[in-house]
Amino acid sequence: MQSLYAFLFTVAFSALTLLPSQTVIAQTANAALSQANMLPVDVSLPIQQQGVNVLSSIKSMRERAKLVDEMLNDKLSNTLPELMRREGIDMWILISREYNEDPVLKTMLPSTWLSARRRTILVIHDPGEGEALARYSVSRYQVDTLFQKAWDKESQPDQWQR
Repeated sequence: MQSLYAFLFTVAFSALTLLPSQTVIAQTANAALSQANMLPVDVSLPIQQQGVNVLSSIKSMRERAKLVDEMLNDKLSNTLPELMRREGIDMWILISREYNEDPVLKTMLPSTWLSARRRTILVIHDPGEGEALARYSVSRYQVDTLFQKAWDKESQPDQWQR
């Protein structure tokens, strides 16, 4: 249990320990967004002085959803395995109920999922070094292509039967 708390602490406070001030955070965010072509203007200057049509630079909902899903896939494929292995965590279980979502769960769902559905249970298992994380949804449906469903109601009506 202590390693889980250490993992969550590391994730929650890594940005605070890596960046010394809010100015650096703002500059880093501005640079990252500009590099990703998500921020078409220099935020240090008024928009009127830049001669940029900001409205034409705003991405559509589909384009934004695609970017969110790409970042989520990167997080689940690269960042999460590294953090779990560094902290010695071999399994992470996220449980959330509809209308009472865990804030962490919302960061693990694809852009087309706005919230948990009934009871959403996500299981992330690390089979070991050199192997990709196994990601499951313990429910009737899979979560996009990110979490495969681990239970089929038609072949096993009792979800908890052994």
